[in-house]
Amino acid sequence: MSGSRSGDLYQVSFSASYAARLTGTNCLIEVELTDEYEHSGPRLVARPTAFGRDVVQTCGVQSGRRTIRASATAVLEATAVAWVRQQYNLAFSPAIGAAPATRYRQPPRLSTNPSFALLETSPTARGESANVAAWKTSLECSEILPAFDFALPPS
Repeated sequence: MSGSRSGDLYQVSFSASYAARLTGTNCLIEVELTDEYEHSGPRLVARPTAFGRDVVQTCGVQSGRRTIRASATAVLEATAVAWVRQQYNLAFSPAIGAAPATRYRQPPRLSTNPSFALLETSPTARGESANVAAWKTSLECSEILPAFDFALPPS
């Protein structure tokens, strides 16, 4: 190009995509973990009145709760399930304090979600086809903590 044509704008656009079944090592692709705590405290109930504002009543003490949510994405379903099952017995965070003496575990909830990339037209169940690209497994488990009072750390 000569220097006499200043001001010309050139643009090159292209697009390419590739989809294939993930293969190779039996490893985790992505993991996520949430450990959520709710402390015990007063149970507040709002009671409506006929013509005025609600009346808020204190009705005892509400139990604390801990909820663990974990998810893992892996090439193999078994790998994802194994990782989320390990999180079921996750220890209490040292920053929160020691685990309370009384804990009531709720039944855990597991869900499995295959991710598909359309690579063949006649898929079979449970991932025997090339269409299943990855498995995402999620776990949610909670426990009721009746005496999990909030305590400020000593200063």
